[in-house]
Amino acid sequence: MATDPWLSRELAYAPSPEQGYAFELRTRAVPALKAGEVLVRNLMFSCDPTQFAWLNGGNSYAPRIRAGDVMRAWAAGRVVASRHPDFEPGQRVWGTCGWQDYSISDGSGILPLAHIPDDIPLSYPLGLTGISGVTAHLGMIEIGRVAVGDTVVVSSAAGATGSVAAQLARNRGARVIGIAGGADKCRWLLDGLQLTAAIDYKSGELEQRLAEHCPNGIDVYFDNVGGPTLDAVLGRMADHGRIALCGATSLYGGSSASLQHGLMILARRLTVRGFVIMDHRDRFAAISAELTAAARSGQLTTREDIAQGLEAAPSALLRLLEGKNIGKQLVQLEAAASEPMLCATKR
Repeated sequence: MATDPWLSRELAYAPSPEQGYAFELRTRAVPALKAGEVLVRNLMFSCDPTQFAWLNGGNSYAPRIRAGDVMRAWAAGRVVASRHPDFEPGQRVWGTCGWQDYSISDGSGILPLAHIPDDIPLSYPLGLTGISGVTAHLGMIEIGRVAVGDTVVVSSAAGATGSVAAQLARNRGARVIGIAGGADKCRWLLDGLQLTAAIDYKSGELEQRLAEHCPNGIDVYFDNVGGPTLDAVLGRMADHGRIALCGATSLYGGSSASLQHGLMILARRLTVRGFVIMDHRDRFAAISAELTAAARSGQLTTREDIAQGLEAAPSALLRLLEGKNIGKQLVQLEAAASEPMLCATKR
C-alpha cells in the first residue's frame, strides 16, 4: 500500500471475454483539493447487487460503469483534508465513492457524503442502519404494511437487506419465514434472528415447505431474488397480499424466467410494487435514525462477511453474486486495522 497520502490505488473496470468482470489495479496522484471539496481515506466498501446493474448497463438510477472507469461503490472512511465547511479532518463519513484508497468529494453524489455517529460501528451505514436497512424498512414497513399476526416470507433472508426486513417483521409480531441457500444460513435465521421458520431453497422442496409453513397463505412477501422463487411464493399468496419487489438477483446474470403463477396477482387481488431506495432519498436520514436507535437497543442485529484489502474487492463482489456470504458483504482496507468499532461481528 502506498504510504504517501497523495497517492491512491484504485480498481478500474477492465472487462474481457475471457475473464468477464475484471478490474485493473492502478495508482494515481491525488489532485489538490479545490474550494468546497473534501478528501476521504476510504476504510470500508460495501458490496451490493446494484453494482451488477451498474456494470451491465441495465435500467438503473446511476450511470453505467464503462471500461476504464473506477468501480463505483458505497464507502465509509475518515476525512483527512477538507476545504468544505461541513467536514473536518478526523471525522468519520460515508457516501458514494470508488474502489480506491482516497476519494475526493464535494459532498454530493448518488448518496451525499454524511457523518457517521461516533457510537456506532463504521460499517453500519453500509448495511444495518444505512443502505440495506433503509431499503428493508421501505419494503417491509411502507410497502408491505406488515402487521401483528401476518405471515411474512422473505427471500435471501440471510443477506444484508433480507435479514433486516425479516427482523423488522418479527419485531412487529408477524410470523416470519426466511428463504435462504444452505444449512448454515438457515441455522442463523432460526438461532440468530429468531424467525418462525427457515426454508433451504437448495433442498428442491420450496413449494412443499411454503405450503407447510404458510397453510393460510402469505400476507407479505419481501422479494430479493425474483425468478422461480417469486413464482413459487405467488402460488401461496393470501387474498389482498402485498409484495415488495426489492431485487431480482436470480436474473442479474442475464437469465430469464416466466411466472406460471402470475395469474394469482389478479385472482388474489395482490398489490405488487417494485421500489428503488433512491426514490426516497428525502426520507433516508429519518429512517436511518430510527434503525440506529433500534440497533442501539438490541432490537436489530447484523452479521458481516468481511474481505481484506482493496485487491479483494472483485472476489468479494463475485462472492455476493454467488450467494456465498452470510449477512452484509464488506471489504475492509488495510488502513482500517487501527480504526475503532469497525464492525459488530466478523466471520
